[in-house]
Amino acid sequence: ANKIYESAVNGAYSMVKLLNTENVKQIGKEASYAQKKEEYADWYFYFTEKNKGSILFSSLAESNAKSFGGIPDTLVNREIALKTKINQITQELSANPDSAQRVYYQDQLFKANRAYEALVASLESDFPKYYDLKYDVDVVNIDDVQAFLPDSTMILSYFLTEDSLYANYITREDFSIHKSFLSPTYEKDIQAFRKSIIYKFDKLYKRYGRKLHDQLIPEKIPADVRNIIVVLDGIMATIPFEALLTEDFASKASYAELPYLVKDYGISYTFSANLLYKTFRNEKVIRNKAPRDLFALAPVEFEAPYIDVLKDKRSESYDESGTATSLRKTIKMNRSEMTPLPGSEEEVITLDSTFRAAGRQSSLNVRKQATEEIVTDGRLDEYKYIHIASHGFVNQEEPEFSGILLAMDSVITENDGILFSGEVYNLNINSELVTLSACETALGKISTGEGIIGLTRALIYAGTKNVNVSLWKVSDASTKELMVNLYDQLAKAPVPGNRMESLEYAPFLRTAKLRMIEEGTFAQPYFWSPFVLIGK
Repeated sequence: ANKIYESAVNGAYSMVKLLNTENVKQIGKEASYAQKKEEYADWYFYFTEKNKGSILFSSLAESNAKSFGGIPDTLVNREIALKTKINQITQELSANPDSAQRVYYQDQLFKANRAYEALVASLESDFPKYYDLKYDVDVVNIDDVQAFLPDSTMILSYFLTEDSLYANYITREDFSIHKSFLSPTYEKDIQAFRKSIIYKFDKLYKRYGRKLHDQLIPEKIPADVRNIIVVLDGIMATIPFEALLTEDFASKASYAELPYLVKDYGISYTFSANLLYKTFRNEKVIRNKAPRDLFALAPVEFEAPYIDVLKDKRSESYDESGTATSLRKTIKMNRSEMTPLPGSEEEVITLDSTFRAAGRQSSLNVRKQATEEIVTDGRLDEYKYIHIASHGFVNQEEPEFSGILLAMDSVITENDGILFSGEVYNLNINSELVTLSACETALGKISTGEGIIGLTRALIYAGTKNVNVSLWKVSDASTKELMVNLYDQLAKAPVPGNRMESLEYAPFLRTAKLRMIEEGTFAQPYFWSPFVLIGK
């Protein structure tokens, strides 16, 4: 499938390039030229977009279909209950039960899956509007995407082949395709750039920050652009574009003096231009705005005995005969990584005070109140901003077992104190922005075409428009400063009056990062660049 897409992209690109030559223009067929150029450009856009985030997009279409397809609440609740049950049984199987229990859970999982499939088939048959919305997965055309973009915003969309990099510049007025040779060391360059930031290797960072800028941004960005939305492809999703270096500089330049891309643009990321457009402009899926402002949560301490039990959760793989072939830990954290986070408590208390001082509503949940139950009990859909400050962990082999540590419930319940990615899919969120102020929450399994599969994807599916997540293990102190800077702006920002209006959050995050760079204490990219905005 990837080879077919690559061939189609190359063919469409070649036609667009051919139709741009002077020879075509000189034949006197300007009208035919313009028409064919637009036609092949649409084909090119279709093929590059169709290969991006298609599974997530289909899942969102199904989710929106449930919300707006005229299905009675009783059936919606039945669907949610079955999905929750399937998720719970899957977790029980991951805990390495004995052979008798495994047979029992496998039987229960089979029955739950069949019941879910029967319910979905019934919904598709009985509710035509649900069916139409669920399978409305066509790729939007270039004209609609351009009309949707603000004047100063550009989509920078990538499509990589074995030896080429296509960078598509999409603005309100123009659509251009830039093909460049993909360096044979491209993936190593990405890894070196990432490591140079994390381990603070000064010379290495300056070298690869400049080299990758020229590789990833092959042509000059139009002068009127102020915000860039990056449609990522593959391993580039593990680095912050904000930290790329835009021009040559003095070898002894300080970190505050370096020409970071973030000094020129507000930057956010998305899985596809198609997904971005449908999320923010499809009137079928516009919901009423959440009535409350901030929901802030921080468990702070992680010393409960349940941690030892959770560390031992495992997942088995089986061959066709049912024999276990491998055994993997689903939670990959050491006790040394579960240290208390006193800065997180100060962080959420400050955010709460900032919002209250601005006359905004806020719900503060710290320590023993920061439980999994309070996240999953259905109240999250009331809040515009959801902020969770805790420890996070990533499982790249099984992304559904990436998660966030929360406080253990004071009484014994089915909740284990961890919000797994697989459980996030069952949440109902109506927020403008979710921030996971924790380690590596932007990471997960890199899947060709789909991007990174992990917590971010789960939160978007659950209903949020924007997600603020991290690319590596973050500093407690610098994270607090970044978040306080960010939320100080959000608390003072005007509230959109029209339910179809939505704030653009990239400029807010950019300002918070620039303040850290200018103040100097946290000017190294390690401190200010790990958090990236997925969304508008």
